[in-house]
Amino acid sequence: MALLTPSQITTLYQQALALQSKGQSEKALGLYSQILDSKQDVAEVHFQVGRIFFAGNKFQKSVFHYMLAAQLKPNEVAIWSEFIPSLLCNVDPVAVKKAGKILKTAKLDKNIQIGLQNRLFNNANGSSVPIGALERSGLDIVQQAILERDYKRANNLASAFYQKHPKQPVAAELLARTYLNLNELDAARKYFKLAISFSPAFFDAHNHLGQAEMIAENYAVAITHFKNAVVVAPRAVAGICNLAHALARSGSATLAVELLNHAKSLHLKGGKIDLSLGELHARAGQFDIAQKHYKAGLKREKITVPALTAIGDVFNKMEQLQLSLDYYDQAQILDPLNHEIFYRRATALRQLGHFESSLEEISKAIDLSPNSAAYMSFYTASKKVEKDDPIVGQMIALLEAPETSIEERTELGFGIVKALEDSKEYNRVFHYLKQANDDMHERYPYDVNDFVSEIDAVMDYFSDFKLANFHDLGDPNAQPIFVCGMPRSGTTLVEQIISSHSDVIGAGEVGVTSVIEKNVLERDDKSLIPLAGVGAPELQKLGKDIWHHLEHHFPGGPRISDKSIQTYKRMGILKAAMPNCKIIVVRRDPRDNLLSIYRNKFHDGTHLYAYDLSDLGAYYKQFLRVLDFWREKMPEGFMEIHYEDLIDDPEKHARSLIDYCDLEWQDDCLNFHKSKRQVKTLSVLQVRQPIYKSSLKAWQRYEEDLQPLFEALK
Repeated sequence: MALLTPSQITTLYQQALALQSKGQSEKALGLYSQILDSKQDVAEVHFQVGRIFFAGNKFQKSVFHYMLAAQLKPNEVAIWSEFIPSLLCNVDPVAVKKAGKILKTAKLDKNIQIGLQNRLFNNANGSSVPIGALERSGLDIVQQAILERDYKRANNLASAFYQKHPKQPVAAELLARTYLNLNELDAARKYFKLAISFSPAFFDAHNHLGQAEMIAENYAVAITHFKNAVVVAPRAVAGICNLAHALARSGSATLAVELLNHAKSLHLKGGKIDLSLGELHARAGQFDIAQKHYKAGLKREKITVPALTAIGDVFNKMEQLQLSLDYYDQAQILDPLNHEIFYRRATALRQLGHFESSLEEISKAIDLSPNSAAYMSFYTASKKVEKDDPIVGQMIALLEAPETSIEERTELGFGIVKALEDSKEYNRVFHYLKQANDDMHERYPYDVNDFVSEIDAVMDYFSDFKLANFHDLGDPNAQPIFVCGMPRSGTTLVEQIISSHSDVIGAGEVGVTSVIEKNVLERDDKSLIPLAGVGAPELQKLGKDIWHHLEHHFPGGPRISDKSIQTYKRMGILKAAMPNCKIIVVRRDPRDNLLSIYRNKFHDGTHLYAYDLSDLGAYYKQFLRVLDFWREKMPEGFMEIHYEDLIDDPEKHARSLIDYCDLEWQDDCLNFHKSKRQVKTLSVLQVRQPIYKSSLKAWQRYEEDLQPLFEALK
């Protein structure tokens, strides 16, 4: 290409800066590339490119361009101020050493140069915040309560301690940690940020603030806090590992593995980096490699029950149940009377469909911890409870005990409901059911208008969507099968039927599509690229990234099913990005569907609309609204199947499902209940049985109590 004139370079640079400031980084990079193709020694351009790559967490590319900028203009303090964080987050001692040589030759104010060198060669491995006048005994009392998992008491003690020392970062961070343990994330964020404002180099505050955002699944925000943690303490293993896990959760698993492999060259003490690599490789389906890292990590770490159970939990999540049970067994050898291990074993065995063995394990857990609400609830969920089973009376007594926490009451309430329904004592059910839901609603307040606003935004974004406009722009090789709909609508049953086909790997609820959509379509300012600006590059990347993630994590078959139930909200962009994907929306009589949601406890912090009958009805109406929207926009783009139809004529509708997925019929698809595939959802018992009709019209048993729901559905 023809060389650009100085005037043209200046114009392109100003245009790129303007795009960069608006969050349009990819377009800005395109203009910066044009400049560098013509003239490679423009320090300002390398500096801006380094900033873009660092913001996008591409640390190696960031360091490459910052290094060139520093070589070209070593006396620019602004370059070093942003280059050093990038170097530290890249965790590459070779690059740090090279940058140090350049910095040493720079002609800077001596004090500034020493300060920059201290930042670059910082060997901190954690927080070094002075306690000052704080009384050690007060700190120790709070810490002891945390160790005893008495989080409410710890919070009360930490709050009183903070009131005495409102300007001390250690007091603020300690209070924040107690809120984090109570899952009160807003309060935790407030006090972590306060601690950081008092002491900007407070590693623990940055690191724990990142953990709070991980719990909230705000992975991009978590990455920012973990980057800050690594910068203030570059040799702190916890910060490096947490940054890697946040990158992996955000869809950048390859970058995460690169980061940890770099970290191994630092020769840090312990085996936590290998343990983290083991987890990342396990989540990628590379179980042999994961095992090697786990074994290496355990050799360098003290082998403890928490470490072994944590590894078992990872393999459990990745559906490697035998490996999971192997690690639980090792943990049990170290601590044979640990009731939590029996509980974990019971969970794994139930997921495999070994219900009798699972009941034996949970019974042992209850013997060791007879007042565990979680264990009792698990027991009732794992079998058909007979009317004379003493567990029901024990649960009711514990529920009514004044010392029972609200968290335990909710576990017990839902378990009692299941037991009473099993014994057909329907007249007693709703008292406990409403109480359990009211307790959950108190713990997790919910405003259904937030969901209305979310659906408004989805429909506004896709208002001009026409699938034909995206013809041949996506990735034709990506062929996932998405099964979506409301919870408890039959999505697990549908996926189990499809994944019983020999050409299909059932991935379960992957939950990665929305994360990858954000990574591809979201600009730096968190707004989405306008739909009119979404073209082949974005759609190809979206389709390839989703399919690559699924193939990487669930290898072994030409087709993969993903039961991420909220896929229905943005299915148009998925169909544009993956024209050969299949999308199945499962429908069910809303009265039965919503009652089933209402009588089940979901994981804490999820499906918050589920615990109020009016919210449930309003939420369901939004589900129908967005479904109507997509039915109008792309009527041939997805398949709807009704649970009642499937129950009434299983073979007919199972054949329709398999045909829609472009698969040849196999009789195993009707024998889905014999599948050895792990099932993690609330439907684990149901899908291990042949299709039955007893769940139809269950709402009629509670018609009078469900009136608020029926009113909301009108």
